[in-house]
Amino acid sequence: MSDILIRNAVFPADERAAIGLLGELNDAEALIETNRADAGAAAAHFGWLRGHVERHDGEWLVAERQGRIAGFGCYIIEEANGAYIRPECRRYAMILDVSVTPDARGQGIGRQLIQEIEERARERGLGEVRLGVLGSNSNAIRLYEKLGYGDYERVMRKAL
Repeated sequence: MSDILIRNAVFPADERAAIGLLGELNDAEALIETNRADAGAAAAHFGWLRGHVERHDGEWLVAERQGRIAGFGCYIIEEANGAYIRPECRRYAMILDVSVTPDARGQGIGRQLIQEIEERARERGLGEVRLGVLGSNSNAIRLYEKLGYGDYERVMRKAL
């Protein structure tokens, strides 16, 4: 039996923990991607992200272990508006962020958060979950592939 409780985030009570986790995510991404801001941008990003999740019918989830938040995940509902997508495939859940505290990584918390998002998407009648990942984030890519995620489309860039 898991000692992890996945629940909906409650703001403002969980705000400080969410900002801390976003800061840790920012710092980790800044090590592998030159365009990423460090933890100093976490509070501003939280404000934007919280509003984005609310405007797009999404949810914030937290993973709690022994009364302490050890991770979070958030997602939104998106809809592809092109006639080139079959109507039954247009609405999907888009995972925006998943972060786990450094001391809790490798213990299945990220996996549990993603699986809970998948379950909630199924309950909402959605047939697909998508997520984005930095191409250089090999740890996250391995987790997502183990969970059955694969390439759908690719965004490429060129520095000028």
